[in-house]
Amino acid sequence: MDIDAGSEPIAHVFGDDGGIIRLGTSDHGEIRGIDPFVSYTGPHDTAFTSHIIDLCRLLLEANDTPENRVMTSREQRDLDDAIMATLEIGNPSLRSFRYMLAHLPNDLKEKFQRWMGGGVYDGIFNAKHDGLGDSRKRIGIINLHKFKETQRVIKPVLMDLFYRVTTLFEDPALRHVPKQLDVDESHLPLSVPGFSERLISKARTWRKHLSGITMWTQGAQDYKSIPDWDVLRGAATQFVFLADPKMDEDLYMDTFKISPGVVNMIRHLQARKEAVIVQPDLDVAKVVRLITEPEQYIINTSHPREAAERDALMKEYGPEEGLRRATALHLARIIPKDVATDSCVK
Repeated sequence: MDIDAGSEPIAHVFGDDGGIIRLGTSDHGEIRGIDPFVSYTGPHDTAFTSHIIDLCRLLLEANDTPENRVMTSREQRDLDDAIMATLEIGNPSLRSFRYMLAHLPNDLKEKFQRWMGGGVYDGIFNAKHDGLGDSRKRIGIINLHKFKETQRVIKPVLMDLFYRVTTLFEDPALRHVPKQLDVDESHLPLSVPGFSERLISKARTWRKHLSGITMWTQGAQDYKSIPDWDVLRGAATQFVFLADPKMDEDLYMDTFKISPGVVNMIRHLQARKEAVIVQPDLDVAKVVRLITEPEQYIINTSHPREAAERDALMKEYGPEEGLRRATALHLARIIPKDVATDSCVK
């Protein structure tokens, strides 16, 4: 599962095994929101109750005034009562975040007004129907592009998504199935209060669930600025570095605790053709060659021209023929410069 800006072709190429989930307002004006209560599994699900409480605290951070970002002791009890009353509803269609917000006392309800009907974030968490759908696809992308620049929204959205992924990956019925979570622009979720602690905890325990986590970002400073980076770095089993000819060598060595020799390997990588893999526990660092099929390049490219060209061709000719035509155009551009089977990878 990949939490990213997403790529439309993934759902087409992998058919029923692939899916893409978009949150926010679609191009047709349809609001795809979240109902966190769909994750509730039953009366003994205390983890879910804690998740909802944490989520509500994060939602309050969208308020501008300090007094509206916190709850009094009485308001905390009122929230607990509203959560428990919602969980006790037998009809799943009424057991919703929308219902819980509507049944808060007026003074506390006012603090959540931005997330309720008529509020600026209406439809995101108080959705009439949960917009995530089936998350048990073999290959899935969660597209958060609409929220990428809205910190007040992206943080609680990521918190709920990670809770869902955790529940899915730790499902005893799926323990024998290998699972991998890839998070692009990982400095965003790692900036969510408490997220890095949860991530570290899962990084240490998910191996027994045949699950793993890969975090991607643009540079060393993105990781260096994370408050719990030292702990997270210690939990990582592998680092993958792409070319960075303008790298700050001291920053790399301080951030990742790598040697000058490894830094030199990174500096001399061929852009988009090579990578350095470092496994700290084994004291291994190796340069690897990146080779992919042209079709995979087209599916995953974020190059503005090629991505727009690909999407237009797939829309006009259908997934298979559109992909074939986009790949042919890509090969026509690179063959004079390189071998088709040695095309660039992002």
